[in-house]
Amino acid sequence: MKTTETNAFSRYVGLAASLAVAAFLLFPGLNGFGMWEPDESGRADTVRALTEGRSLPDSADKGPLVAERLSALGARLGGEGDGAARAPLALLAFLTVAALYLLLVPLGGPRLATVASLALASSPALLFNGRQLTAGMPVLCGEVLAVGGLALLAFGQGRATAVWGCLAGIAGLALASLASGLVMGAVVPAATVFFALAMGGDLPGLFSSKRQVPVRRRLAMLATLAVTIVGATVFACAALSSNDIPALTGGLAHAALKQRTLEYALEQIAYGWFPWSALVPLTLAGVMLDPADGEEPGEQSLRFVAVAGVTLTYLGQSLFTVLHGPAPCFAAWPMAVGAALALRHLERSPEPRRFLGIVAVALYAMLLRDFAQRPETLLTAYGSEGLSIPTEFKPVLDAAKFSAPFAIMLIAAGFLGAGVRKSLWRSARATALAPAAALAFGGYITMALVPSLSTQVSSKHAVDAYQRFRRANEPLAVYGRGAAATDAVRLDTKDDLLKWLSRPERAFAMFPPRELATIDRAYRERHGRHVFVLDAASDRFVLAASKAMPDEKDQNPLGVFVRSAAFAPSPSHPLDINMEDKVTLLGWDFASASGEKKLKKGEAFTLTTYWRCDAPIGAAFKFFVHMDGAGSRINGDHDPIGGMYPTTEWRAADYLKDVYKGKVPLYQGDGRYTVWTGLFKGGQRLKIDSDAGGDSTRARLGTLELD
Repeated sequence: MKTTETNAFSRYVGLAASLAVAAFLLFPGLNGFGMWEPDESGRADTVRALTEGRSLPDSADKGPLVAERLSALGARLGGEGDGAARAPLALLAFLTVAALYLLLVPLGGPRLATVASLALASSPALLFNGRQLTAGMPVLCGEVLAVGGLALLAFGQGRATAVWGCLAGIAGLALASLASGLVMGAVVPAATVFFALAMGGDLPGLFSSKRQVPVRRRLAMLATLAVTIVGATVFACAALSSNDIPALTGGLAHAALKQRTLEYALEQIAYGWFPWSALVPLTLAGVMLDPADGEEPGEQSLRFVAVAGVTLTYLGQSLFTVLHGPAPCFAAWPMAVGAALALRHLERSPEPRRFLGIVAVALYAMLLRDFAQRPETLLTAYGSEGLSIPTEFKPVLDAAKFSAPFAIMLIAAGFLGAGVRKSLWRSARATALAPAAALAFGGYITMALVPSLSTQVSSKHAVDAYQRFRRANEPLAVYGRGAAATDAVRLDTKDDLLKWLSRPERAFAMFPPRELATIDRAYRERHGRHVFVLDAASDRFVLAASKAMPDEKDQNPLGVFVRSAAFAPSPSHPLDINMEDKVTLLGWDFASASGEKKLKKGEAFTLTTYWRCDAPIGAAFKFFVHMDGAGSRINGDHDPIGGMYPTTEWRAADYLKDVYKGKVPLYQGDGRYTVWTGLFKGGQRLKIDSDAGGDSTRARLGTLELD
């Protein structure tokens, strides 16, 4: 099967561009981010055991452990460090991009192969699994080899392509079956090519001697049909007998999802391949549309493979998820090739495909919008339900900014088409837009998203801080679940942690930030001072020490807001308002972003209130801030002390400072506003006993002008 773009120079240029982008996205900074809890840290324990020749931990997956053994090999060759363990998986991801390109060139030409390789190299599914200690990378590599090799055997031309396709298909089926089990590793890839042949009209020729079907296609159909039937039968028998056989799941069997819906698998495919997944529905439309100008015959066959692959992978992923729990996102070959085919169809149409372009842009916008409402969707390719994403993690703006080149590419392809300067436009797309889209979004994932998020969900950040601050043999203890140094002491209770931090010699402790308020309160009752915190940057663990060295600075955030003596300087607006003899409001300060002592439309402001705790409150109250005046109420309900120090932990005689940051709406009416505050719990409020400054349920702070 010939194409018009098969000269050696264009092949080498496309391959070099694809591999350069892949290398840039996969290899830099492999040791520069933490291990995600719980999956990567658990696999790190397995890798460590394999490296040292010890028995595997109880948390280790069943089965061949292909990814873990590759990481163990990297650790043996490269020494200690996350980078050495991740390097073999990154190299496997790099080779997967190369394999996709080489298997696709004989069928679709260098230009199509380049775009598909760029889509694969910049997808979250490949980058998350190629740069983390997960089991997903061998799956993706095996799938690319299996589907690509079998497709080359079925649709390619020439004896050499048949041989290479057969070898790649066998190798891919073997690797994918070892890594992900029989159903996803063999049945789905084989069934993909079989149904693609059936969609192309080759199925009747399998049973008819009169119909002229190439021998290689007969061989491909028989082989894929046999693998599909045998694999599906074995899997069905095992499923009916409720046996968990690692050969069927690749050792990836975990607890099944609590909500057994098909939505999870759909999200994995959609978000695991964002933003390129916005193009894949157009691949289905391309089957029904007339071929674009200059479309090669082989592209229709590739479209059949892509459509069959996406459909069967979705069904297989749904079944796997329901029976065996979360797993890495599959569908590497059909998603990458489907996106490239859709983009090429838009660009090569003699008339602009504006409707299809609008559909693709709309899908992209909807997927992007979901990141604001559910930021964890970007991580669905990771195959984990255990990642605890910080509530303040909102990647939508950065994701929009760094996927902007992709959006520009969609708009240009859909609204310009081939145009009158066909060759110039196609060259511009191949040399600029597609690589720019891949570099921008892929670079955002590897250089910004993963490192910053890993700091929040990993214990490694605190462990690295311990390694920086420790001197000689100063010990480390851990309270709470999570990975840490192998020689760390495990503490079972908070009392054990307090005793550890009360040691006369220098000692370190890691504990979850959510425990800081309780631990700090108890520590202050014993020692009259705050816990000395060396590192509080992570949402996973705080690093504290029993003693401070002269050159170390306390990072305990509570030290700024909770004290045993009155704050100095005193508030600029002093008050003395008692609330049920439990707390006293001592005053307040106001500051606007512009520095003026008044409200400004669209401008941020800070309201600081000062309190003294007179008796234990006993319940979890919140603060309210009401600004009532000429316009609608400016409301500011919030947790005390930024949620770090709930009222249940307040001690008698403690002085506290609460900082509320708000913003005046642009539509707010001009005039004077009275500022009120107080504490509430549901419909209950702390009442004001004195007559000063307010009514019985809220304290009047003062007035502010808005203009």
